[in-house]
Amino acid sequence: MENNIFQEFARNREEYEIEQGKVVDVNCSNCKKELGEISVIRPRAQIKNKITVECPFCGDKSFEKTVDGQCCFVAAENLQMSDMDTKYDILEDNTMLTNMMIKTERV
Repeated sequence: MENNIFQEFARNREEYEIEQGKVVDVNCSNCKKELGEISVIRPRAQIKNKITVECPFCGDKSFEKTVDGQCCFVAAENLQMSDMDTKYDILEDNTMLTNMMIKTERV
């Protein structure tokens, strides 16, 4: 059943206004291990994201990544997202500012 939902979504990308934007790799600032990637799926959305990802290997975190547009985070292989703290604000130009701290864990 779940595959059918994804197939339907893939066929209707234009209806959902989804387009492939840039992809930003996220690594730990200390141990340099790969934590995942941020994919921009709606680059024209009035959203500015500031994203930091916590490292399950050494306990440190990534450098803050600033990404414009609607995006999603995909954890690296053998990791999964375990929690996310999010704070929102509206900037003077009506752009939504999203501050995210994503926590990952080993699978």
